Amino acid sequence: QKLDKIREDVGFPLKINSGFRTEAYNASLKKSVPNSAHIKGLAADIATPAGKGQKEIVAAALKQGINRFGFGTNFIHLDVDTSKRPNVTWGYGGDVPSFSEIKNWV
Repeated sequence: QKLDKIREDVGFPLKINSGFRTEAYNASLKKSVPNSAHIKGLAADIATPAGKGQKEIVAAALKQGINRFGFGTNFIHLDVDTSKRPNVTWGYGGDVPSFSEIKNWV
C-alpha cells in the first residue's frame, strides 16, 4: 500500500529492483547483510536511473512514514523495519544526504 501511495504521489511508475528476498538469495548477494529488511518483506529497492526521481520518491515516502533510506547511484532503498534505527540514511557509494536534509524535501 505504501509503495502504491508513493507512486500516486510522484506521478510516475516505480520499477522495483528488489523486494522480498529469501535468506538463501540474500546470502548470495555480495553486499547484503544477514539481517536485511528484505528477508522480512520490509524493504524495496527502487530504480532511479542516474539518481533521477530520488528526491520525489523520498519526499513521498516520508509522507507515508518511511524513515530509513539507502542511496545508490541508480536506486534508492526504502524500508520500514522497526527493529532497526529510525530516521537514518546511508549510501552505496557517492554522496549521501543526512536525514535532516531529506526532511526538507517534503
